[in-house]
Amino acid sequence: GYRGRPGLVRSRYGARGNVEVVAASARGGLHHFWRNDDDPARPWSAALPVGGADDRVFEDVALVHSSFGRLEAFARTRGDSVVSW
Repeated sequence: GYRGRPGLVRSRYGARGNVEVVAASARGGLHHFWRNDDDPARPWSAALPVGGADDRVFEDVALVHSSFGRLEAFARTRGDSVVSW
């Protein structure tokens, strides 16, 4: 399962832009999902870990598609620290 508030954006990837989600796993770490909006079936990807083997427990996530052309995730830990990828 997942916890807290996930980060969600419509990215500029693909012709139509994809829906991108980063969510905090209840077991620790973050997972990234995306929906391929160029495919008429609009399938969702499988969960991919963010930040390698980071097993910290996160409370909330924010997600942006930066002007550098990449997705950037910011996650708040239980101790109110913010970590970014």
